[in-house]
Amino acid sequence: MSESNDRSALEVDHAVREWSVSCPRLRGDIRFHFQQDKDGPVYVIEDLANRKYVQIGLPEYQFLRSLDGEKNVSKLIAENARRHRENALDEGEVISLLRWLLEQDFLQPLSADQSSRRHELGQSAPKQKAKGVAALLFMKIPIGNPDRFFSHAATLFGWTLSTPVFVAWMVLVLVALVMVADDFRSLGVTLGAVILPSNWLMLLGVFVVLKFVHEVWHGIAMKRFGGIVPEWGVQLIAMITPLTYVDASASWSLPTRRQRWVVAAAGMYVELGIAAVAVLVWSATSAGIANTLAANVILVASMVTVLFNANPLMRFDGYYMLSDAVGIRNLGTKGTMMQQWLAKRLILGMKSLPLPVGTVNDRYLLGIYGLASAVWRLLLMFSILIIVANLFRGAGVVLAVLSFAGALGTGVWKLGRFLWSRENGINLPVALGRIAAMVLVSGGILYFVQVNPAATAPTVVRYAGKEVVRVDCPGFVEEVKVVSGQQVEVGEVLFSIVNPEEVAMLDKIQVEVSRAELESLDHFREDEPALFEASGKKVEGLRERLASQTEKVASLMVQAPISGTVLLDDRSRFKGRYLSTGEALLSIVPGDGRELVIAASPESISSLRGEGDQEVRVRLFGHDNEMAAVLQRIESRATTGLPHPALSAAFGGPLPVRSGFSERSEREKTPGGDQYQGEAFSHFSGLSRELDTGAQQLIQPRIAAYATLDLKTPGLAGLREGEWGYVRFKGGIERRLGSWLGYKLYNLIIEGVNQGSDPV
Repeated sequence: MSESNDRSALEVDHAVREWSVSCPRLRGDIRFHFQQDKDGPVYVIEDLANRKYVQIGLPEYQFLRSLDGEKNVSKLIAENARRHRENALDEGEVISLLRWLLEQDFLQPLSADQSSRRHELGQSAPKQKAKGVAALLFMKIPIGNPDRFFSHAATLFGWTLSTPVFVAWMVLVLVALVMVADDFRSLGVTLGAVILPSNWLMLLGVFVVLKFVHEVWHGIAMKRFGGIVPEWGVQLIAMITPLTYVDASASWSLPTRRQRWVVAAAGMYVELGIAAVAVLVWSATSAGIANTLAANVILVASMVTVLFNANPLMRFDGYYMLSDAVGIRNLGTKGTMMQQWLAKRLILGMKSLPLPVGTVNDRYLLGIYGLASAVWRLLLMFSILIIVANLFRGAGVVLAVLSFAGALGTGVWKLGRFLWSRENGINLPVALGRIAAMVLVSGGILYFVQVNPAATAPTVVRYAGKEVVRVDCPGFVEEVKVVSGQQVEVGEVLFSIVNPEEVAMLDKIQVEVSRAELESLDHFREDEPALFEASGKKVEGLRERLASQTEKVASLMVQAPISGTVLLDDRSRFKGRYLSTGEALLSIVPGDGRELVIAASPESISSLRGEGDQEVRVRLFGHDNEMAAVLQRIESRATTGLPHPALSAAFGGPLPVRSGFSERSEREKTPGGDQYQGEAFSHFSGLSRELDTGAQQLIQPRIAAYATLDLKTPGLAGLREGEWGYVRFKGGIERRLGSWLGYKLYNLIIEGVNQGSDPV
């Protein structure tokens, strides 16, 4: 026998001798709950003191029920073998089970040594829980025991979880989905305005309230089935986003899967119901506080809930529902164990390593889940670190870098310790060789592989040469003679406006002119030169007034200043309405008139070889199809002028801007500044026509380029000014993969920091 085998045999013998003279007993506050799993009956151990729930099999349960504190381990093993035969645990399994019970703090103290060991475990557990970047980015602050509150809440609102209400909920959600499908484009525009910085305070308030309601319904569902809710509190994600949490872990003790699913889904259930009601309110109201509030609720209670709470890769509601559906408790932990097992076999060459305990039957599912959740955790961690860097600017960048370095260093340190320990017969030279090969291959790919990424840039639809028709003479609209999209010619009547006061004034001036002319003629006949000269000047002044008033009254028949296509938002809103001087009526675009203004970075423009007649691909938000456009010209230099208000981050666009900027000379340097139309944005965004974008400048200079759309593109006729998206250029310059990835990450962080340091 080898030395290692001798050592392990001695350890087992020592363990048997140690336990054989002791009489273990379970703690008095340990409870068992029966459940029917896919593989047969199982039991859940509930630790009332530590709010811990652990699942065990039938053989383990049968043995644990015999721990009465009067029989020693040897007698317990023999008695278990006589009673349960094929379901009995062998000696090694009993020793492992007892050690596990001691580590979980499920046993009464057997000796002073074990009592001190329990004390050490109790002291070390909180410290381990507080380690790592996750503890900093997902900080929990308990605020008390809410069990009594939820008992009252369940009495008042428990009926919302009944079957009849669930049926009504399904009908309500179905109706809301139909309404969203019928008016999806308008809802998309409204939700785009919801994420504007000016709405962030309301959005945050709605978010906090809805998440509180979400957690309350978890507690109501728990109490409805007779469970307890021992704790609730506040969780800070990335130290900024306040979320409430409720400890509903007692749901693991519920006997049926349906009850556990109801508890897990209760929060999403109530939020989606609120979202459906908000859709009805949004559809029934016009612009105003109720409409805006409903849009905020729709965004938070539907999209955010589905993306996060229903996501099974995060330990939220969807995770527990999936875990219960597949019948695998501790799905995340077992998935991580399978991920580590695969890494040890493939990277460290540990071919003889056995599968982790409890993963044999579901190893393929656990392997896939473990890899998927690992990728998701990495993406989530990077995203949170980038958010922290952006929000806290310089300090945030330092914190993000330190957090990443700490996580990377901890991983390397643990790997080094594992390799040095040479556990499970690891072959150190083989493991180091494979790690070195992976590092070299990865570095080689990043350094030698050349990529030719297609450069992209934000773009916006603009109507070139557009004429905005405004009111010259105020009055009431009598008739709107055109519709949006109609072709008109110069001089064609567009609107008919009535103003009896101005017409009466015209008649009055005409009478005054006639009277003054007669008076002047009398002075001429009577040979009164001085009076004739004075009356002549009076007639001249009255005639000027008459010409001005005649022109003003004539403008009541609003005519087209140019030939082109009419753009009219809502024809019906003008009927019978009083219009003031200068109020915009409609716009006329000569010919097709639509072009794309592209705000390109110098790097993306440098990838183009020459100018003119180059095809670019266009993808606009709200349009399914990709469009073709031809690049016409590129400006010679970069500028910080804002090409179009729709591209401003202040209005939900992609370009970060800073405020405090109003020099006219710099505004004239804006791409297409001579055709700048501030009110044009309202055609797409629905925002106020009074928005002043002249006081904004880009944080990073951009080069303007212009492209024309292919008139044969499907859906082109419905394009409106202010719709934006991205263009993709062809012919990019090859770059090293590592350099390109580093550049993209650098820009992602630095642009966010600049935007945060220069708030609009």
